[in-house]
Amino acid sequence: GSGTSGSGGMVLVQGGATTAASGGAVVVGSGEGTQTSSGSVSVASANGGGAGTSGRLVFSSGSSRGGNSGAICVGSGASTAGRGGGVVLSVGSGTSGAGGAMSLAGGRSTAKTGGAVVVGGGEGTQTSSGGVVIQTSNSGVSGSSGSLAFSSGSASGGNSGAVLLGSGAATGGRGGAVVVSAGSGTSGSGGMVLVQGGATTAASGGAVVVGSGEGTQTSSGSVSVASANGGGAGTSGRLVFSSGSSRGGNSGAICVGSGASTAGRGGGVVVGVGGGTSGAGGALEAISGRSTVATGGAVALRGGEGTQTSSGAVRLATANAGASGASGTLVFSTGTSKTGNSGAVEIGTGAATAGRGGAISLAVGSGTSGAGGELAMESGSSSGATGGALSVRGGAGSAKSSGAVVVATANAGTSGASGRLAFSSGTSKAGNGGAVLVGSGAATAGRGGAVRLAVGSGTSGAGGELAVAAGRSTIATGGSVSATSGEGTQTSSGAVAISTPNSGASGASGVLVFSSGSARGGNTGAIRVGTGAATAGRGGGVSISVGSGTSGAGGAVATLGGQSMKKTGGSIILCSGKGTQSSSGAVIIATINGGAVGTSGCLAFSTGTTKSGNSGAILIGSGTATAGRGGDVHVAVGSGTSGTGGKLQLQAGCSTVATGGLINMYSGENSARSSGQITIRTSNSGTTGSSGCILLSTGGSTSGNSGSITLSSGVATAGRGGAISLTVGAGDSGTGGMLLMTAGQTSAAGATGGSACINGGSSSTGGIGGAVFVRGGSSTSGTGGLVHIRGGEGQATSSGAVLIFSANSGSTGTTGRLVFSSGTTKMGNSGALLFGSGTATGGSGGTASAAVGSGTSGIGGQLHFKSGRSTAASGGGLSLASGEGTQTSSGTIVIQTANSGAQGTSGALVFSSGSACGGNTGTILIGSAAATTGRSGGIVISVGSGSSGSGGSISLAAGRSIVKTGGMMVMASGEGTGKSSGQVVLQSVNSGTSGVSGHLSFSSGCSAEGNSGALLLGSGAATGGRGGSVRIAVGSGTSGTGGHLSFGSGRSTVATGGLICMQSGEGTATSSGVIIVKTANAGVAGSTGRLIFSSGSSKDGNSGAIIIGSGAATGGRGGDINFEVGSGTSGSGGAIALTAGRSTHSSGGRVVICSGEGTQGSSGAIFFVSANAGISGSSGRLVFSSGSANGGNSGAILIGSGTATGGSGGLVSISAGSGTSGIGGAVYISGGASVGTGGNVEIKAGASTGGTTGSTYVKNPTNGAATLTISATSFIVDTGTVTIAASSTITVEAGTTLTLEGGSNGVTFDSSYVYGFEYDSGTVSSGAVTLNKMTGKITSDSSDLVPSGSSQTITLTNSRIVATSLVFVNVKTTCTGGHIVVVSSNPGTSGGSATIVVYNAGQNACTTAYSLSFVVIN
Repeated sequence: GSGTSGSGGMVLVQGGATTAASGGAVVVGSGEGTQTSSGSVSVASANGGGAGTSGRLVFSSGSSRGGNSGAICVGSGASTAGRGGGVVLSVGSGTSGAGGAMSLAGGRSTAKTGGAVVVGGGEGTQTSSGGVVIQTSNSGVSGSSGSLAFSSGSASGGNSGAVLLGSGAATGGRGGAVVVSAGSGTSGSGGMVLVQGGATTAASGGAVVVGSGEGTQTSSGSVSVASANGGGAGTSGRLVFSSGSSRGGNSGAICVGSGASTAGRGGGVVVGVGGGTSGAGGALEAISGRSTVATGGAVALRGGEGTQTSSGAVRLATANAGASGASGTLVFSTGTSKTGNSGAVEIGTGAATAGRGGAISLAVGSGTSGAGGELAMESGSSSGATGGALSVRGGAGSAKSSGAVVVATANAGTSGASGRLAFSSGTSKAGNGGAVLVGSGAATAGRGGAVRLAVGSGTSGAGGELAVAAGRSTIATGGSVSATSGEGTQTSSGAVAISTPNSGASGASGVLVFSSGSARGGNTGAIRVGTGAATAGRGGGVSISVGSGTSGAGGAVATLGGQSMKKTGGSIILCSGKGTQSSSGAVIIATINGGAVGTSGCLAFSTGTTKSGNSGAILIGSGTATAGRGGDVHVAVGSGTSGTGGKLQLQAGCSTVATGGLINMYSGENSARSSGQITIRTSNSGTTGSSGCILLSTGGSTSGNSGSITLSSGVATAGRGGAISLTVGAGDSGTGGMLLMTAGQTSAAGATGGSACINGGSSSTGGIGGAVFVRGGSSTSGTGGLVHIRGGEGQATSSGAVLIFSANSGSTGTTGRLVFSSGTTKMGNSGALLFGSGTATGGSGGTASAAVGSGTSGIGGQLHFKSGRSTAASGGGLSLASGEGTQTSSGTIVIQTANSGAQGTSGALVFSSGSACGGNTGTILIGSAAATTGRSGGIVISVGSGSSGSGGSISLAAGRSIVKTGGMMVMASGEGTGKSSGQVVLQSVNSGTSGVSGHLSFSSGCSAEGNSGALLLGSGAATGGRGGSVRIAVGSGTSGTGGHLSFGSGRSTVATGGLICMQSGEGTATSSGVIIVKTANAGVAGSTGRLIFSSGSSKDGNSGAIIIGSGAATGGRGGDINFEVGSGTSGSGGAIALTAGRSTHSSGGRVVICSGEGTQGSSGAIFFVSANAGISGSSGRLVFSSGSANGGNSGAILIGSGTATGGSGGLVSISAGSGTSGIGGAVYISGGASVGTGGNVEIKAGASTGGTTGSTYVKNPTNGAATLTISATSFIVDTGTVTIAASSTITVEAGTTLTLEGGSNGVTFDSSYVYGFEYDSGTVSSGAVTLNKMTGKITSDSSDLVPSGSSQTITLTNSRIVATSLVFVNVKTTCTGGHIVVVSSNPGTSGGSATIVVYNAGQNACTTAYSLSFVVIN
């Protein structure tokens, strides 16, 4: 019945007990249903109450003391015409806590094998047997389904049980498949499938073998190891093939290969990375093993051997690039080295015995956009010695020519240029730059090979330059440039020809410039052109000539002496060669004959102008003659067939402060006869012209008399004075020639000289006014006549003005145009147009002004300056230059637009070169000139201020190119050769009262197909000082948060984002610079700013690593790394937390702390120490703990010292500190508790490869004596009898010697069989045989048979024999015909051999060899 307190009443059904037979049974059975189902039997506990559990059901047989306990059988009955009923064991569901467990366990036995648990499907005698399904139920909404564990139990003294998973054999079909797979899921990583061989502490771990099924008649089955396809946003799983790590031996090898084939070829081995549609393709790496004590493992790629034909090829290639990317790089590089040479990279083909060595080709693939890929060969740099050499050499030809070395760039495309070739040695800081040597080798029986430097031809633009420049030196003479032809020891030396090639159809051949450079503190270099001296011939000629041409003026030859700012300018000397026995050479200065329609060139002999002294004299004369007459001096104008004859003009010098220069013409003096005649006359005229006039006139005078003209004949002492005749020549037609003499001056004080006026006629009836023409005479075959208009000279005041202007217009017209233009020309240059004011000796030159008049309507008139256009060459230049100031400043050039009116803007200023169709557009150069003793002028570009709107912008933009790189923009301050170079300041102006100062934006432009441009900010290198500082700072403010300073590298949508690198300056002789990253000190009431070092988050891949480390040091130690929290005066000290990454799908990140390696000394220590406690506290705890685990093992904790190659492993000490009060600190080492087997505690002594290994001691806790000592060489038990027994085999094996010592009673084998002695055999040769074994067989020499009654001596060399050995020898087989007996066998006195004597006791000689057996016992 029910109750309201205490446990409910019990119902007990129990069979009867008996002491003599089986106890009574308890049977519970339902009623039989003869036609339908029999009744059910339900055994159930009642439902639990509100706070309790439902009652347990226990089905158990009782315990047994002397026999088996009773079996429990649960099953359904047999069915004749139906199927047997199901048997269901299930645990009820619940709404809280873990679901109830169900356990099936075989019986435990303390003496025999435990009971088995067998789960089998029902037999189907005609069809398939029943399946066996072992599975956990589906999980709930937020949990996981239960795990399935198939495991044999652990074993203490034998093997643990095997786990066998397989399908049964099939007689008439195929064996069933075995599938092990992890179920699919919709979140987190997929479930893992792990196949692992067993671990062992005494031998090799268990193997894991995956093998396909054998096909005895056809192919064997495939073995596929593959991860499943990745989902929509993930990656397919990794495949890892790796052998485990090894502490005392080699780690296991990984062998991937196809099997050998007897009648076919070996199967291919393909290692490939799958294709993808986004991101970089997967990497494929082959890395050999690392070694800390010897050479790292090699990586070998080798083609298969072809014993009859070619061996297989080895190809390393990246796949073709996609539509918008680049094909992958190939990197062949050896690793870095700290204390030795880095590994060599050797690329070569093998030697060929009967053919030629294979070719080596390094080529960069072609492309259709951007610059072609680079091919760079660079030898190694060295910080302590000479850098590595780079040698390119053609192959030797021992019987024929050696191979050529061709260094060339490929042909250019349709719109580009072929690549440059740069042969240059590197720069040098403290020594000479490397030499560049180009030459051909010496030839013993032939001529040295030619060396040729040539620039390729082109079809547009200027031809490519060929520049040879010697080295520049800042402290000594610059390098020389020497061009020397080859020496001819028997015949002529080689020629040196420097010339430009012939020009094209519409251009000019190139100029040749021979010039020494300018000099600031010394003489400029001389130029010497000369031929060498000749011992038995004449010196070679020197010829300077200008080539002929068919259009334009002929090329000039200019010879200028050097200019000097403080001394006399350089001389020019033309001197013919001396003839010591005959005439000296002639000096001829002449212009070449004129062409069909031109004139021959003029000859101008003139000295230069001077400002404070006499200008140079011109002396023309023939030399004196000792035994002959002086040479003639002849000045004559050549004859012509058209136009006026050429002029001959002599003019003395002009002077502004004294009398002008004289003109003296003297005939030659003769002391004994008449002096020479002087004749001044014009030549006879032609048939239709007149003879030329002769004009004799003195110049005008401003404050004195004008010069007189005196015509007189000389005084004659004994004769009459010569006649003077002034006549006009007679003519036979027209007016006679005029002889006009006019005085052009007035003597009236203050009166004006007479004017000369030419006016065109006026018109008063509406017609056009008459024109005035002033025109030089025309010529059909020569130059037209000159028109010369000048104002009157004013000797004391200003000269007269020359005004050319059109008159004012009427009420409805415009003023007349003024046109200043030279005429057109068909075959030569059109005439020049010169506008300028004259030079002034004591004042300034007159102003030249070109201005457009003002107007009252429409746009103001334009002012154009435009140089000449050319259809065949460059257009004319336009030059604006201010006046030179030889003592003070030169003049200013101002180009500006006028001020705007009330409603408009001032005019724009446009400085632009014109556009170009087939070449480069013109350059725009803005700069101030160099200054010798002062500073060069500044350049200011500024925008004017305004009172409304934003200030005007300044834009600097380099040129745009649609096929090449855009133009470069360079801003550089002025060089200071003796002092600092100038500053470059880029800043925005201070803001107004309510705005912000303008921002500065430094940015390269965006790029559609390639990389955007780099942004470089840095100070220059300094040879004798330090590099300038680079500072980026945010200005201070008085309100709001301080301005940010952000560094952000580039973002990439398809590959890795850009790098940010902060690096201090290198100190090649001392320390490199410090990098300080810190926040500023906090204010009165705030805290200092945080420092955050964090890589960004990642959606589909790993987030970036954070690496903090100091650099390697070659001659010192690596820098320290300190993590330290600042001290404070309130609250707990700041914490330092190192936390590895959390993973929701896989294992969390590792935290690794490793001290520095010491390759020659000790590696660094690692201290985990809490600071000393204060006065009243305790020092901080150290907690080493792995985290807890919900569904797996918690992490292991490993504490140990590392291995030591040449010393002992480090001590591991765990101890509690001493104290002065209370109980001493405890040390606990305990294995983990478990509901199953508890964790082990293992203690292992240290091994030694070169000395004594450590021992493990178990000591008596009472007296401290060792009761068990275990070392690598001994196992010592200090106790009574020790018995070792085995049910099968005991193996005792010693590396060198096995000693069995039996004490006083000896060693017994207890009547057992002993076998396995070492054995060898050999044949006697020359009376001796060597056998280094304990036993063996000796066969006699078949060529040395023993006669009857004779003995034979054999020397047995054996390392086992010592002087005290017992050597037993018996006859194994005797010879045919004779009878061999052993007479003696004696060991040598020093060991190592024995002498054996045998005797033929038979009646006949031996006809065959015999054999002996021997045993050596020591």
